[in-house]
Amino acid sequence: MVQASSSNTLASAPVGLAVTGPSGAAVATAPDERDLRFRHDGRDVIALATVELPTAGTYVIQVSGSVAPTAMVSAGRVVDFGLIANAAGAFALFLGSIAVLLATLVVGAIARSRARSSEDAGRTPTHRTG
Repeated sequence: MVQASSSNTLASAPVGLAVTGPSGAAVATAPDERDLRFRHDGRDVIALATVELPTAGTYVIQVSGSVAPTAMVSAGRVVDFGLIANAAGAFALFLGSIAVLLATLVVGAIARSRARSSEDAGRTPTHRTG
């Protein structure tokens, strides 16, 4: 993931991005299709592109176009916090549903047990005499 950040919002004009691998060959980049924007250390961060790095080594990233002079470009993995929040919410909903189901079963079993106890208490015992 190649991202740019600035103390202000970056210009909305397209930005040219060139990545060169350790061998000096150009590495293909793909525009990031997500609208990934967040604040980090007081800077607005915008995802620009996704880059698959085939080998370990030093890569050179060059940006051209309408970029603010205070902008910084960095590369790294980006965690999609929205996806994590959605997954956590779904998991919490699942656990909550299981808890409600179990509580309903326990309350039903207790009510049934009390009803049987009441019925048994209302009956008169029958004894056979021989």
